[in-house]
Amino acid sequence: MNPVIRRATNADYEPTMRLLNRVFFKSDPVGFQNFLPNLYGDPSIAMREAYLAEVDGRMVGHVGVYPLQLKTCGDAVFHAGGVGAVATDPDLRGHGVMSQLMQAAVEGMSNNNYDLSILWGDRFRYAHFGYESVGSQLEWRFDDRTAQRAGVGTAELAGYCPALHAETYLALWNADESGTVHSADSLGGVLARRGWRTAACGDGKRLAFATYGVRDQSIYVEKLCGHDDTLVPLLRGLRATVDPTKGQIWVRHGASHTSLSKLANQFSGEMLCRPIGQVRAICLENLCQKLPGLRIEDIAGDPRAVAKRVFGISSDTTSPTIAPIYVEAPAYV
Repeated sequence: MNPVIRRATNADYEPTMRLLNRVFFKSDPVGFQNFLPNLYGDPSIAMREAYLAEVDGRMVGHVGVYPLQLKTCGDAVFHAGGVGAVATDPDLRGHGVMSQLMQAAVEGMSNNNYDLSILWGDRFRYAHFGYESVGSQLEWRFDDRTAQRAGVGTAELAGYCPALHAETYLALWNADESGTVHSADSLGGVLARRGWRTAACGDGKRLAFATYGVRDQSIYVEKLCGHDDTLVPLLRGLRATVDPTKGQIWVRHGASHTSLSKLANQFSGEMLCRPIGQVRAICLENLCQKLPGLRIEDIAGDPRAVAKRVFGISSDTTSPTIAPIYVEAPAYV
């Protein structure tokens, strides 16, 4: 079997969605469109950097590349390709379809001058394509009793209103220490993700926002930003909305996020730490321009070795890390 690998066009949207929904949402024919409308609701966005595999005119595989602007714990902003919806027809798995699609996607990102690529998935599977695990994410349970003992009040929450809040939330989101950087339109699309809600509290320049999901009667905060002295009252306000005997408030953020990690140390009742995702260097010249002190002659070579050295995850403890980058979770693509 020799599949044809090609770039997608808008005309491929319907068969692509049928394949993706069959692979990932077996009981929902519009699962992807509803779950991530900002990525899959519009054919021009879903297909703009998608790679397809065909056998005898039948679509059998897909890999999507989704442009991201990523901030880290430093000042650099990276043009990153988020890889997602890696799918192969179940009947043709084990025939190298995914390998050929991933090779085409990496080559396409190189041609389009991406700095790096990030994805989420099995680390051993994607290590073959030069991806390495990078970054740490904290997930901590908010302890309301600790906040109460510290004399922190409970905020009165308001629902997110784009007309009132969009401009401020965009500014706060993009000014955050790390994460993704958005336009007004792209952030609006992110907040429309199925199952996500956003709460606000405060007024004027002292606003705070939490974007979260609800699962098993607990709240999982995916983005928390705002004036420092409004964040804990906001969490207390969220805590008041769940059943105290069955629900909890969990907060997720990059481990290198200074202010939120400080909150975690003060107000967590339980804390977990896990890897964020896998990263691959794409354009070494771009990385060297954005990371002072990094020279291309120091990192030229095998892509996986490059990722290990550039992103500070080398297992060789005798060699100093050249330029550690702690990429935070861009779950808001």
